[in-house]
Amino acid sequence: MHQGNPNIEKGKGNIDEFVLNIQGENIGIYVDTSSIITHADKTQTRSYDINVRGICYKLCGVAKNYYQNNTNKFNFFNYKIKDLDKAFNMLKPFIMPYFNTDK
Repeated sequence: MHQGNPNIEKGKGNIDEFVLNIQGENIGIYVDTSSIITHADKTQTRSYDINVRGICYKLCGVAKNYYQNNTNKFNFFNYKIKDLDKAFNMLKPFIMPYFNTDK
């Protein structure tokens, strides 16, 4: 990904297995793991597990921080950062009664 190319050619990278973890419910726990397993025949398997929610959360946080700390680099166009969680939480008392399914 750092080179702008997601393709990994077998035998040329340092990852043998890549696992992309997804989850339906946001439980606030984002676990990424990497491991090297040495087998009985002395070969190794290198793997990396990444959580989709976790990487998105990290990328958004880093981008937001970068924009806020480098506003002088982005004065050539009109932009804003909208926090949809904040916006939704402000509206929640008004819209949630319409989604009440306890009838």
